[in-house]
Amino acid sequence: MGDLYVEDAVEYFTNPHSRTATRGNVPLSNALAAINKEASANGLSPDSITILLDVAASSRFSDTVSQKLVKCLIPRHTVSEDAVVRAISWLCTNIPSSNLQALIVRWILLVYDLIDSKDRLHALYGLIFHFIEDDTMCPYICHLLHLLTRREDVRLFRIRRLLNLQSRVGVQTYISGLLSIYRLYYPNIVSLVMSGRRKIFFKNTDTAWAQVIRKVQARANAVQRPITVQVPSLAVRGTKPRHKRAKLQLVPSLQSAVDQTDVTVPTDSIQTSISITAGMKLEQIHTFEDLLTNVDRLELPMQVAALLRHPHLQHLLLCSSDRLLTTRLSYWLHHTLQEELILGNGENDAVRELLDMVVTFTDFIQEGVPVLDDIIIRYLMVWNGRDYRSHVLQLITRMGMMPFSDLRECILEPLRQIYCSSSVYVKCQVLYCLLQLLTNYSALEWVTPDPNSNTLPLPNTTSVFSPKADTQALALTTIQELIAYIDKLCVLGLTQERDHAFLMHYTLSYMELASTLGQRFGVPLQQVVSAFLIYRCVFALHAMAVSRVCGVICDYCEQYRMMAKKAGDAGKQEGWDFIVNTLNGYTLDICDTLWRSKAFSFHLNPKRSTMIYHLTSADAVARTRVANFHTAFSLLQHPALMGFTQSFLKQQPDEDRSLGHAHKHRGKLLTHLQERHLQGVDRFIHTFIRSKD
Repeated sequence: MGDLYVEDAVEYFTNPHSRTATRGNVPLSNALAAINKEASANGLSPDSITILLDVAASSRFSDTVSQKLVKCLIPRHTVSEDAVVRAISWLCTNIPSSNLQALIVRWILLVYDLIDSKDRLHALYGLIFHFIEDDTMCPYICHLLHLLTRREDVRLFRIRRLLNLQSRVGVQTYISGLLSIYRLYYPNIVSLVMSGRRKIFFKNTDTAWAQVIRKVQARANAVQRPITVQVPSLAVRGTKPRHKRAKLQLVPSLQSAVDQTDVTVPTDSIQTSISITAGMKLEQIHTFEDLLTNVDRLELPMQVAALLRHPHLQHLLLCSSDRLLTTRLSYWLHHTLQEELILGNGENDAVRELLDMVVTFTDFIQEGVPVLDDIIIRYLMVWNGRDYRSHVLQLITRMGMMPFSDLRECILEPLRQIYCSSSVYVKCQVLYCLLQLLTNYSALEWVTPDPNSNTLPLPNTTSVFSPKADTQALALTTIQELIAYIDKLCVLGLTQERDHAFLMHYTLSYMELASTLGQRFGVPLQQVVSAFLIYRCVFALHAMAVSRVCGVICDYCEQYRMMAKKAGDAGKQEGWDFIVNTLNGYTLDICDTLWRSKAFSFHLNPKRSTMIYHLTSADAVARTRVANFHTAFSLLQHPALMGFTQSFLKQQPDEDRSLGHAHKHRGKLLTHLQERHLQGVDRFIHTFIRSKD
């Protein structure tokens, strides 16, 4: 009954005998209300959109009514290309008002991804370009041209015309956006100075309208969800997109940017002044050999975001030197994630699928996407710590180097708030994320300087999305301060969770990473793990913690020796005296605790100032009322190792099974611990103790 009413409403607008007056026209108001209700609830069919768009563009009704009709053009599934082509034709007649023309172009931008084909629309590129002289339409025309531009569209006369327009109206972001696409295709003919900082060239002023379209699409596609089978293949089928998609997909399907008909290449040098090579359609690529042979001629998809679905074409993106591809992809990612992630309501499958693809893509190219950094920073300000947690944390690990003050304010502090108010499992996820970020910073952003050179070394990698910025000067400071920040988080987490085994594992992973950064990546040793973490692990109730903290001290020792050897005659590095004294204090305290059975023995040598002496006092230890506390944490009686000691003693003769006789078999006990995968204790003793018995 509702569909019939909508058909009657559409018929009212197409009937030449219908009244066009606005005031007191009840049938007109009812028809508008019916179309608006149906469009907002279920969307309109492609045929209805074509008819109503024709009526609105013809200006048969008043400008107010025509604008309301355009606002009601919410597609149920797709938009016919014929409707868009007819709309452009109406613009050329100059019958619609300037405001109505601008509104129609804005509608085309909103439904651009839903147009079933764009070959005929692209054929009107030159016609659309002439509208840039209209001050009202210029921002939206530049945006539409930005989406439609291909290599063959770049002409010298268009570049001159844009530059003349810019000199007349001043530097405008939308003109710069279109010129930037032209410059990416032909940097030798576009003399345009662009800021190194990425700009958003085209403002999104129709957010509410776009949200209505997305909701209608989601509802309509949820009703019809046929089963589809995806066949992974390098070849792309030459079939037209289906009018009814299986489900709402944020990432468009793969479709060649080359017209189905052959591309005709003009040869008149006066007309073009640019040499153009005909591209090859994706449909013509069937084997990997075809891809290699035609890698320079292959046209990537019309909607470059489709690359996220196709791993073979991601290889092509890495091999291509065309910056236009990465710019188009960056723009699409920013626009889509802005709408779906930041302005969206809660989790949904479509965004989760998109984030899966983005994470897979960043792992493939082994770097982050700069535009994603901006999105994640904005999203963290409103993030509840639950939605898309795994995706958000994985994207944080690929973020680019930035000054630590910015990193702390934009990334670390929002994560700290989530960390402090969440369960131990979320704490472990956050710590793992920061450890991966620290690893990537050390591996990719830091380069060991050449002592014989006065210049800063080049970065380890080249960026796919933008020229690699010189971050060497701030890399070391950021890495060292990030280490200190993670240290504080570990202290806070262990205190809150009372040494939970899971959190202890990730804390020890941090300690192992911090103690091997010099050996693995050449990061200078400037600080060591805090005493709180060292002693909390030494006196922990987990054998794993005791063993691994001993290994951490050994790693620090090896790292110091390696750094000292590299320094050679250059002299000591600043701060090494403090590091040496700290490590010596840790070593002496662990030796006294595990091997000499002299834990907390302050009175035995008051002149020796160890780290543990500064952390506690004899009175504090005495108040614990632990009998024989000097030996309570020895190798034989440590609570974390007692089970292993008992199993070792059961293997000994009857006369040697008591703890009193076990002291002489400590060397064998170390071997027993090593066989139980507790190599850290054995390694520590063999490194710092001469006699093992």
